[in-house]
Amino acid sequence: MPTTTAYILPRKIYVLWALVQLVLVLVFGINTQLEAAKYATEASYLLSHHSFSEPKYWFYSVQIVLHVLAQWLHIPQQSIYLVQLSMNLLALHYLYQLWKQFYTLEKATFAALVWMAFLPLQEWTTHLYTESIFVSVVCIWMYYLVQYLTRRQYLKHLAICSIALVFIRPTGMLFLPIAGMAIFWQLPSSRRYFLWAGLPLLLGFYALLATAMRGQGEFDFLLPFKEGHIICGLPTYPTPIAFEGDAQSLTGIVAFVWHYPWEFISLAGQRLWAFWSIYRSYYSPLHNIVYTGFFVALYVGVFVAWKQALPAFKTIAFCTALVFSVSVMITCDDWHSRFLLPVLPSLFVLLPTGLPKRLGKYVRYIH
Repeated sequence: MPTTTAYILPRKIYVLWALVQLVLVLVFGINTQLEAAKYATEASYLLSHHSFSEPKYWFYSVQIVLHVLAQWLHIPQQSIYLVQLSMNLLALHYLYQLWKQFYTLEKATFAALVWMAFLPLQEWTTHLYTESIFVSVVCIWMYYLVQYLTRRQYLKHLAICSIALVFIRPTGMLFLPIAGMAIFWQLPSSRRYFLWAGLPLLLGFYALLATAMRGQGEFDFLLPFKEGHIICGLPTYPTPIAFEGDAQSLTGIVAFVWHYPWEFISLAGQRLWAFWSIYRSYYSPLHNIVYTGFFVALYVGVFVAWKQALPAFKTIAFCTALVFSVSVMITCDDWHSRFLLPVLPSLFVLLPTGLPKRLGKYVRYIH
């Protein structure tokens, strides 16, 4: 692991990070409703019955265990915010270490400032959902994946982070094929191992995915297709498509695509646009302008940086964007654009490549 000194950020970065987090908690408060309440309820059930009420909660177990600890220790539910805050800072440490390893100190510092100022991402620290810890662990996972791709180090750490992601959110399992694709693509010497282990790994991932889909209670994975959901839970078809199939498996989705290819193509395209544009008609014009401005600046920065970026960074960013784009295209996009959050760390790691050298004079006072 990185040395203790490698974790140290410039002191003013700590101050700025604390100010950003203070403003966010003052503006948003600590959200303990909706999904946070659901995890608290499940924690109570787990304490009483020593099991989850539904198998799907295994894939949210990290957040639920935090609620269990809060209830068991008789401390406020809001104390979980401190864990999320600590993980957020730890993620910044790992990202900064990654930026320092491959960029100049000035570019690393500037990237850290942009990361902290990216409010669409940072505000989730104040929500006691899974997103904050999930994105933080994604940052740590990415650090170890880059180390393995560039230095052949920390494979065990990468494996531990990958397993942790699976039990933070169900979409965490998508990082398993992302890591496999990145290693296969970036390290030709590893391909002979994939030829032997590829089929068992693929079958194992399919079994894990099938378990997660079967564990969604009454959730119908065909409903977004039959009712034309672009945003999850919001039908766009006046009359649902009459289609019968296995609603809790990939085979049901494949069967729908086979019978209704044009409907699928239309839905997939609209979902993909919603995923990357983050525009939501039900938000205020000011909200859309501010958030769209954030993301357009990010996308332009990635575009400028792409050609000169480290191959390992480009591989991770491409694989992550591809896998999460496909996952949205075959399901639906989130009301709050949360499904894009896990993709952001891989985009941010590219940014310093395209930054001009003269920016050093603007960030030198931070040190």
